[in-house]
Amino acid sequence: MHGSSDDRISVYLQRCTGFDHQCRVRYAIVLGDGDRRIDSGVVDDVSDSDGKSYGWHPRVKFHDLVHKGVIRVHLEMHLANTLSEVISSIVLSQSDSTNSSGVIAAPAISQCYDRDKQAWSVKSDCHTETVRLHMVYKDIQNVPRNHLRFVSWTAYLLRYHGKANHVEPIPLPGAPFSHYYAQDASDEGIIMETDVMVKELKEPGCPYLTDKGQLRVQIEWEESYLLFQATYHKYDDVSRLHNTQMRREIQALQAENYSLERQLFSYQKSLAYAHSKGTISDDLTPPDGRGDEEETYFHENAAYSLGDRSISTETDYA
Repeated sequence: MHGSSDDRISVYLQRCTGFDHQCRVRYAIVLGDGDRRIDSGVVDDVSDSDGKSYGWHPRVKFHDLVHKGVIRVHLEMHLANTLSEVISSIVLSQSDSTNSSGVIAAPAISQCYDRDKQAWSVKSDCHTETVRLHMVYKDIQNVPRNHLRFVSWTAYLLRYHGKANHVEPIPLPGAPFSHYYAQDASDEGIIMETDVMVKELKEPGCPYLTDKGQLRVQIEWEESYLLFQATYHKYDDVSRLHNTQMRREIQALQAENYSLERQLFSYQKSLAYAHSKGTISDDLTPPDGRGDEEETYFHENAAYSLGDRSISTETDYA
C-alpha cells in the first residue's frame, strides 16, 4: 500500500512465489471498517514475471480510512492463472488482386509453455475472411499411457488504445477452450476463431498489430488435470478393503486390551485396599476350619513308603 503526494493511496498485490510466467489474478479488497470502509469490487489484474501488478487506485485519501492509527485490510482471492504470450508475424502484401486478401501469416510458429512445462505452438491463419489461430499440443507424446490429460484455456487478442499504449485483452469467441488429450505421435490441433477481419489488418493503425506488424496473443491456462482410464475391476479395491478391515480389527483388539488392563488395575487396587484393611489373613488356615482334618489325613498316609509307590502302576501313581 502506497500513498501519493496528495494523500491518495494505491494498493498493489505483490506475488512472492517466483516463476517465469505472467499471472492473471482476480481479487477483491476491502479497506477500512464500519463507516470508514471502501470496497474495490472484483479487480482483474496482471502480475508480471517479477510479481508486480498494476494495482488498485481508489479515489480516497489515507486519513479517511484510518481508525485509531490502523487500516483494516480484507483480501479475497478469486483466481490466479498463469499466462503465456506469443507473437505471430503478419505480412502485408502489396498485391491488388481481388482474389488475394493482401494479408498472409508468416510461416514461423510461436511456441509457449503451460504451467506444467508442456510445449504448445500457436500459428495465425489469414486464409479466410477472419483471422484464425491454430493451437497444437506439441508434447502430446508425454501423456502417460492409459491416462487422459484435460486442459482448459482462454485465448485473448491484445488490442492497443491510442498513444497511451494501453493494452486491452479481447477474449476470443467460444472461450474457454478445452480438450482431452491421449498419448499420440502428434496433435492435429484446435482452430480458434476470432472476430477480427483479415482486411482490418490492412488498415493503417490497426489496433491489433504492434509497430512491427505483429499480432500478440495471450493464453490464460485455467485447468490442467491428469486422469486415469475409466475402467474399474472388482479386484482393484481389494487391498483398500483389506487395509480397512485390518485397521478395524486392530482397533477392536486395542480397545479390548485397554478394557482388560483397566480390570486388572481395578483388581490390584481392590487387593491392596483389602490388605490395608486387614480383611485377608497371612496364615494358611482356611476360614472353614478344615486344616486339622487335612493334617490328620497326611499323617495317616505317611507310612506309604517309596517302595510301595514304586510297586504301584503308572496309572495309580498318576
